[in-house]
Amino acid sequence: GGANGGFVGEKAVPTDQDIAAAKDKTSEILKTVLRGNIFGTIPKDLKILDGAMDIQITKLTVNKSTDNQGNFSIFGEAKLNVLAFRESDVSATLSSFVLKERSDAVFHELEMEYGDVKPNFKSGAVNFKIKAAGSLKAAFDENRFRNEILMKKINDIRPLLVGVNGIKSVAISLWPIWINRVPEESERVEVILEAR
Repeated sequence: GGANGGFVGEKAVPTDQDIAAAKDKTSEILKTVLRGNIFGTIPKDLKILDGAMDIQITKLTVNKSTDNQGNFSIFGEAKLNVLAFRESDVSATLSSFVLKERSDAVFHELEMEYGDVKPNFKSGAVNFKIKAAGSLKAAFDENRFRNEILMKKINDIRPLLVGVNGIKSVAISLWPIWINRVPEESERVEVILEAR
């Protein structure tokens, strides 16, 4: 007797089309896994721009021998190149460039937008254009000021702020209203700086 619904001594073999589709799928899976892993492993302070990541599939080995369901396997290897930088270095460079005439000021809420990204993976450099927007505020040490005013009366606080470059107006309020001195615990003192 023969076997019903199959071939004795024959095994399914993947077609060229099957192999090409499986190679594409394996390549995509490798790229997705590598992309996901890099963002989970690099330090949070590093910035990777779109286009500054290069994934090359270096090896795809097909094992054409199939299992009883007709499945075959592919082994893949890939290489990932990433160009990353510290955004704080970029903002520090921008600050030094913009503020060279203003040693009494710092950037407040600096926003940066990157474009025209041109990576060079051989040299390890990435060129890009940057559009930055922000406002300046006085280089004012809030913690030092907070500690300076502890236990002081309101009238003794104002002179400390007169003449501080970049400060246009000052509002001091104490609560409850009948107290006339700043508390002695610094955590009970709130200093709010507003950019205008």
